[in-house]
Amino acid sequence: MLYGVAAPALIVYIALNIHVYVTNDSKYYSENPDEALSEFYIALADQLKNNPNSEFINKLTDSCKDKIIDDEEFMALAKIQIKQKELITVSYKEKIVFDDAKSKLIESWEKYQKENLIL
Repeated sequence: MLYGVAAPALIVYIALNIHVYVTNDSKYYSENPDEALSEFYIALADQLKNNPNSEFINKLTDSCKDKIIDDEEFMALAKIQIKQKELITVSYKEKIVFDDAKSKLIESWEKYQKENLIL
């Protein structure tokens, strides 16, 4: 009798937790409301592959000092690229987990620094 009640209750509990995880949008955003969108972090990581100019690199260096890039810093970086006739492409095709996007930028930035001897 106990198993007859406990097993369905456990299945419902597991199903509810899976549902909450899958439908929870908070993983797509930073806990810091001032931080840029995950799509912006991906766009900056991709931009490092395109041999950006020194003004862009200097601004990115300043922006990364506090480990947070806000919307204003992203727009400043985008303006630098526009002046150079290089566009930063931001894709909204799929939802990107925020922590994954930030990690991608950090990895791309560290790789760029090693390859280009930036301290």
